[in-house]
Amino acid sequence: MKASFLASVLLLFLLPFGVSAANPLAPELAPKGCDIFDDAQGVPHLRADNELTAFACLGFVHARDRLWEMDYFRRTAQGRRSEILGSSEIRSDFTMRILGLPKRAKLIFRGMAPDQQRPLWAYTFGVNQFLEGAGAEAYEFKKLGYKPDSWSPEDTISLTLLQSFDQTRKTFGTQLQEQEWRTRYGDVPAVFKNDELPWDSSILKNGEYPASSAVAVPEKGSHDAVRSIPDSLLDSLRNLAPGETFESAVGSNNWVIAPSRSLSGNSWVANDPHLKLHYPAVWHWAHIQGGELDVIGAAFPGIPAFVSGANRKTSWGLTNAYLNVSSIALVDESEVKGASAERPVIWFRFGFLKLPFIFKTFEKVAGSFPVLPVPSPAGKVFVLNWSGFELDSKRVSESFEGLTRLMVAQSAAAADQALQQISLPTWNFVFADTQGKIGYRAVGLIPRPRTLGASQLGIPEIRLADWQQHMSEKSWFSSAEMPHVFDPARGYVVTANNRQWPVDSAFHGGRSYQHGFRAFRIEELLLKSVKHDFETLRKIQCDVQATDARFLVPLLLKAVSESRGGSAQIAEAMAVLGSWDFEASLDCRACALYRRWMSRLKDGTKLNESAIYRKLQKLEPVFQQLLGTELLNAASDLNSSAQSIQPRWGEVHLNRFPHLMGESWFGSEMIPTPGDDHSVNPGSSKWENGRFYHKTGASERLLVEMSNPPTVYSVLPGTNRDLEKRNLADPEGPWMDWVSCRLQKRQFPLDWAQVPFSRQAFR
Repeated sequence: MKASFLASVLLLFLLPFGVSAANPLAPELAPKGCDIFDDAQGVPHLRADNELTAFACLGFVHARDRLWEMDYFRRTAQGRRSEILGSSEIRSDFTMRILGLPKRAKLIFRGMAPDQQRPLWAYTFGVNQFLEGAGAEAYEFKKLGYKPDSWSPEDTISLTLLQSFDQTRKTFGTQLQEQEWRTRYGDVPAVFKNDELPWDSSILKNGEYPASSAVAVPEKGSHDAVRSIPDSLLDSLRNLAPGETFESAVGSNNWVIAPSRSLSGNSWVANDPHLKLHYPAVWHWAHIQGGELDVIGAAFPGIPAFVSGANRKTSWGLTNAYLNVSSIALVDESEVKGASAERPVIWFRFGFLKLPFIFKTFEKVAGSFPVLPVPSPAGKVFVLNWSGFELDSKRVSESFEGLTRLMVAQSAAAADQALQQISLPTWNFVFADTQGKIGYRAVGLIPRPRTLGASQLGIPEIRLADWQQHMSEKSWFSSAEMPHVFDPARGYVVTANNRQWPVDSAFHGGRSYQHGFRAFRIEELLLKSVKHDFETLRKIQCDVQATDARFLVPLLLKAVSESRGGSAQIAEAMAVLGSWDFEASLDCRACALYRRWMSRLKDGTKLNESAIYRKLQKLEPVFQQLLGTELLNAASDLNSSAQSIQPRWGEVHLNRFPHLMGESWFGSEMIPTPGDDHSVNPGSSKWENGRFYHKTGASERLLVEMSNPPTVYSVLPGTNRDLEKRNLADPEGPWMDWVSCRLQKRQFPLDWAQVPFSRQAFR
């Protein structure tokens, strides 16, 4: 950066707060203020006299840096995006109305005790202080021609519920995938199992969980698996789910190593949550100090909690746990006649007008469970359950308290205790402290498998009364039963959305976990070196080996050579793949051919990687013939788009980091990015118009050495503050830092005496 620019951003501000009569903390907070120092890396440092004022200051800075993004996600939760973006958002808005998150958030907040409401009121106060000043000056507000509403504590709870649902609805998607297999193949064969494969890796290891003989899970109620549901109905169910916000196709990584595996003798925490790579970025980085708080890390704007970060004694990071928290069932239509009905009016923007759209009616049964407004088999309806519907004031209060306790935890043991309070579904946390202790814990409200059966695949058909009885009798995994381990002798824990419990465990959390490719590779690299430091851990975090190809390509080539080895085009394609080192770097010549081949196979057969691997073990002639045909088709696709079956990965694997308002907002600017669907540093790709568009990946990267105090490194895929102009290709810009895996050492803890401005007195 130029010195003149540094001079303009290295500022220390006093923020005296004005009075807002609607906020009960206004008289307490109004006379106060806080110091804000924006460092040269664009990270704000906030200092206040106490925790409540620090939360107010965080609210102010979140609004200053990301107000439009906060409003966008608030509108997503409310089902009101159509009001600013037009009729294209009506379906998404209708889906969110079905969930009813704002109404639930209001009930939750009103049921919280006054002392539990105070941190949320403080954060809200800070947001609205910015709103009352320069609140509507963000370029998005100007372009769309509207001003945001005031913030409320209920908005924060709504965003928490929204993030929880969008991060955990994969269990709903898994049911649909299994039902698709049922419809296509009859009883789902063992070929689809994701476990007991060469790359299989569970989070917990032998001796860290109860064996299967320890617990018997009873089966109760009457239900049968739905044998067949037409593709059109499955598509309707998929299209209903709002997945454009956070949903990840590739999951996330985090791991922790003990001093025994560290060159410096300190433990380390690594975290890179994989989400959609949009602009503004998902996470906002800040450092807040006040009362017991002295913490730096990543928060979702609108929520006053650092879910990935460090204080002076501990560090933590999260991934999606994919434990089974959502499901659908098919019930008799006659059983929902008494359900409450709602017919929402959705307002949408049309030019300069705002017009009403009256959508179809939807119903809810058993208090919360919506009847899904999609076509269904004759005489039947689909009903949705999500454990988030069970969140009440007590559970949410405890969850926010747990997150606050996590941010001030002075030991790994204290962090573990704090995490046990969190009921928000559902994440894997790893953590470590400066004393060398490490740990792992899954959090969330996770139903113990009972009526619906531990082995049930696909969508169950069940009497509503039986399902309601199941809900009333439902028990949840206790904190002692949830997947966890503290200070394991092996000296490390790795999570990459893989299975928590091995197959011989007494417990199971469903089948929505990801393939074990990334976890396998991370563990392999951790164990490859006896000791690790920043550079070796950074390389692991940024590893781009296509681990699935490492297992599948040799078998695929063997199968094709036996059936189609005489074709010149096949021979050329096989030579490209046969010389591959399985690295999905920008210079890779085999990556595009392999990924297009695999996407064709998976789309055409509805098989996943596990099923393809198993079918390659015992080849059937029809499948063997299909392999060669689809390899030719993949080569033809690449010939048509790049005039060669050997384009460099960086030529066809591109990311535009689109604005939340649409991919056309910043025009056609794109940059090449490395990684593949199953690499540790993922480059999840979707084939469109002759290219692989990279849409999800590391939404931030964090490495923390637990020295005393901790040494914190991180990078965001974009700027910390929402700016109107950007340059993806700037070699010194944040996007290229992200592509090149250049992590920045953060200024933590901050020596305020070295800040080049004197502190001003509070008014």
